[in-house]
Amino acid sequence: MTYSGTGSGSAPAYRSRAKAGQASKVAENSGILAVSAGLVGVVSYVCTLLRRNA
Repeated sequence: MTYSGTGSGSAPAYRSRAKAGQASKVAENSGILAVSAGLVGVVSYVCTLLRRNA
């Protein structure tokens, strides 16, 4: 089996599938990171309010 690319930058199908899988994994990890950062902010704010009123 030979690959006869046209030089236009088209990748074989297995590479495009791998990149799509990596992109979805990055998107998933970004979402988890954003939720985690939000939770840290909320917990920090609650702790500040508790210390202020104590």
